[in-house]
Amino acid sequence: MNDGEVKIKSVGHEPEKFANQVEYWLSCIGFAVGFGNVWRFPYMCYSNGGAVFLIPYLMCLFFIAIPMYLIETAYGQLLDIKLHQRFGAMYQPLWAVSVCQVLVCFATCIYYITLMAWSFSFFFDSFKSPLPWMLEGAEEATTIDNLWNADFFNKDTLQVSPDISEQGTIVPWLLFCLFCSYIVVYSATWKGLKSTGKFVYVSCLLPYLILTILLIKGLTLEGCGRGFEYLFKPDWSKLWDPQVWKSAANQILFSSGVSYGPLLYYGTARQKEDKLLTASYLIPAINSATSFYAALTIFSFLGHVSYSKDIPFDQVSKSGPELLFVAFPALIGLLDGANFWAVVFFIMCVCLGVDSVFGFFDFYMAYFADVFPQWRAKVRQEVWCLGFVVFSFFWSFMFIVNGGLYNFDLFDQYSGSIQLLFCVLVELYLIPWHFGLDKLSRLMEERTGEKLPKWTYFFIKFLIPAFIFLLFVLTWIAEFSQNDGREAAGWTAGHAWGGRMIMFIPLLIVALGAWKQCECTSIYDAIKDQYGLEFNADGTITKVGAEQKDAEKGELN
Repeated sequence: MNDGEVKIKSVGHEPEKFANQVEYWLSCIGFAVGFGNVWRFPYMCYSNGGAVFLIPYLMCLFFIAIPMYLIETAYGQLLDIKLHQRFGAMYQPLWAVSVCQVLVCFATCIYYITLMAWSFSFFFDSFKSPLPWMLEGAEEATTIDNLWNADFFNKDTLQVSPDISEQGTIVPWLLFCLFCSYIVVYSATWKGLKSTGKFVYVSCLLPYLILTILLIKGLTLEGCGRGFEYLFKPDWSKLWDPQVWKSAANQILFSSGVSYGPLLYYGTARQKEDKLLTASYLIPAINSATSFYAALTIFSFLGHVSYSKDIPFDQVSKSGPELLFVAFPALIGLLDGANFWAVVFFIMCVCLGVDSVFGFFDFYMAYFADVFPQWRAKVRQEVWCLGFVVFSFFWSFMFIVNGGLYNFDLFDQYSGSIQLLFCVLVELYLIPWHFGLDKLSRLMEERTGEKLPKWTYFFIKFLIPAFIFLLFVLTWIAEFSQNDGREAAGWTAGHAWGGRMIMFIPLLIVALGAWKQCECTSIYDAIKDQYGLEFNADGTITKVGAEQKDAEKGELN
């Protein structure tokens, strides 16, 4: 502690803390790294210019993800303010933006757990010999139709109905797999950060071990170089395509986890003196490096199949659930020891899902503990966690009915869309403009001895808001102008508007929150109490002594 530094006070709010910095790093990396790193980034890189895509992607990482991660984590770490008051502390009419974040997390969480359930289903099937998804004669296949077995995923596993209007009944096998997924979630979150902080040593590190094993295996396969050739082959014309830049920004923004809420919460769970800059630079970079690492692994296998079966590469390259549950299982089935590789791969998929789910659960369990402290005080942590698990479990039933895949697509498209971009814009207004980066930098210096780098000011105050606003507008335009794919999938106008409600309801709650305001601690009162500093209107800073603060509290009482 520096000379003259005022010992921090918590204003009656004691957030749970990580046991050490390793737990914090692994929790943040695990939350950010998920299915999108494996199923979305590789195909996005391939289809958006190969190596050229890395130029906008890395620029978005450096100029968007890292500065956003820094200010969000700093705001969480440096000030003890209850989670539901985080936005209201800076500007009270916008307090309900935190509710919007919770709803985004919940909607994303319940469909993410569905991916874990599908992974469990394939994990159990991996012990059967022969592998049940392999088509007869696949070893001699020379076309995709004789290699990919989409019917096993859609008809045998999910038992998908003909269209979205036929929801059908619950599929018993998927109910069991969903139950297994929630058992894993509860076993890791039942003690809050005390348990998740320990569980991430396995769930975060194991996927890297498995990816490494799979990559080594992929590099030994004949023709793997064809995959790398298509992954990195540059198409320089794509560099000037605005859609490529939009794809890069979307991938960086949503995979880094900024503005969802858990990263801010994890910031509150750090010690106040922990350094901010190193973590803010490296954690987003590790997340992006993981995407690249996964792309190498996936494309080594795709290249092998394309070469050995003499199938055009554009026919074997897939993305999304089709990659994880149709294409890659078929690729694994062609290997010697296929059952082993299948078991390993789907263990990795379960781990990828559960780490991200931890972040969501940790965040909204802590959020509601702040909103309802009396309720939280009456129950043990295990019971508190069980209530959220059971509540989420029943909501997840919509994804394990015959029409569950269509519901999954709705949530995948809408759960983190316009409403999340709105949260980003609010954060970019309140922290840099309404509160001020100089003030945040001063608090950083007081606690960590570091300052907010000056190069980030321009990006945080001007470039990132302009870019996110443009993305926000383009997303609105695309939502109401691109309907071809939905019509082909059998969506009616009612289905489309049902999906839009997933993003409109959180925004409506923000508007209602401006009318029905919540009493929030002022950020300046928190700073005065915790730092002994008072920021004056003329830009000067006044040191507030302990006697003056006690006198002010006495007057209030």
